[in-house]
Amino acid sequence: MEKKANLPLDDDHYAPLKQELRIMLDSDPELSNARLLREFLIKYKEYFGTRTSAEISAGTDNMLRRTIHYMVLSSTDLASFHEISRNWLKEQGYQLPPWDADSFHKLHRVIQYQGRAAAVIEWEPQKNITLDPSLKENEKKWVLAMAIGAGEKPDWSEEELRKYAAYLTMGGTEFSNDRELSNEEIARKYEVPIEEVEYRRGLPDKIGTVKI
Repeated sequence: MEKKANLPLDDDHYAPLKQELRIMLDSDPELSNARLLREFLIKYKEYFGTRTSAEISAGTDNMLRRTIHYMVLSSTDLASFHEISRNWLKEQGYQLPPWDADSFHKLHRVIQYQGRAAAVIEWEPQKNITLDPSLKENEKKWVLAMAIGAGEKPDWSEEELRKYAAYLTMGGTEFSNDRELSNEEIARKYEVPIEEVEYRRGLPDKIGTVKI
């Protein structure tokens, strides 16, 4: 399948979720039916992780609607509904997500993961990290580690941030004790994506021997 690398939900992996979201938007562009939104989250909870879905569902109706409107603004395929979502968010006093074209956030950096925008770090008006709510729990941990690195070192490249995240989440010299484990076992131990375990294996365990 073709992968896009623009907005957080542009990857074809999210096609079923976006298709159902479009159906809801066609009949209710402002997403006013909170019951249907909660059912939507339950149905597609594998896209967000059980914990994240539970946290969103436990929020107020307006918080739930805000989250779904953020999803709308996270998809190029749903561009025809973007203005409606922007207007609703502004009317309710919510900020637009940092990745939106109409956002007034100035100093920010987008963190890419798996070919999509996964996090946004802002430095004005105050330092803040916004994670893509559709990330799974292990992906959130990894992307957050990259975002922390970018917050401390804004000039670092994506590769430097990946190295930083690898050492932050899986350690340095202590990782040598884990090398005999399988990638799956290490991924479970540190709660990180399995492909990042393979990446960490390729790095030296003594952090002083690698330039970050």
